[in-house]
Amino acid sequence: LIQQSGVGTQGEDLFAGHMVPNPDNVIMVFSSGGGEQDMYLDTQYALIDIWVRDRHSDAGYDKLLRIFEILHRIGNVQLDRYYMYFMHATSNILDMDRDSQTRKLYKITFRAIYRDTHVVS
Repeated sequence: LIQQSGVGTQGEDLFAGHMVPNPDNVIMVFSSGGGEQDMYLDTQYALIDIWVRDRHSDAGYDKLLRIFEILHRIGNVQLDRYYMYFMHATSNILDMDRDSQTRKLYKITFRAIYRDTHVVS
């Protein structure tokens, strides 16, 4: 959804699952746990951390604010493999200081309620 909205490009400035050293201005998405799967339904719960690193504080904050506007309270969306029932931010945009190269870091956490459409129950 982030790439589809034109905020980042997978493999260039948008990465999932690892913190890359370059480029300076980047969006990084991580799974940070969730809850156990519903016992009777196919729904799953996930916590997703989105980090933005940027040389310019305002640009990094604005990029994460744009991601917040895209993802917060989104619902009923069919993705490639998943059906997203609902997603919402569980925190505000957090200032995570600077990295060792003085690039500004921001983070926000979302909770997602979804179903894997390739799983047969």
